[in-house]
Amino acid sequence: MYIKLVVAAETTMAEFRQAVNLVAETAPETLFIIQPVTPFGGCQAASPEQILQCQNYALSKLADVRVIPQTHKMIGQI
Repeated sequence: MYIKLVVAAETTMAEFRQAVNLVAETAPETLFIIQPVTPFGGCQAASPEQILQCQNYALSKLADVRVIPQTHKMIGQI
């Protein structure tokens, strides 16, 4: 089992922290994947700094945190 959270430029740190805190309270050993959104249909990508800030916060609360890109868009599956 894993939990994936897609992060866009519009994602606030308050929203991200709320999600991480919920996971930390209920399943802190669960793999947590941060997936930077690929710009598409008006959605804007988060900056590398924003992704690193999210990752650092998640690592302070959770045991296994990974950043994985949206490969389905890279290979033309959407």
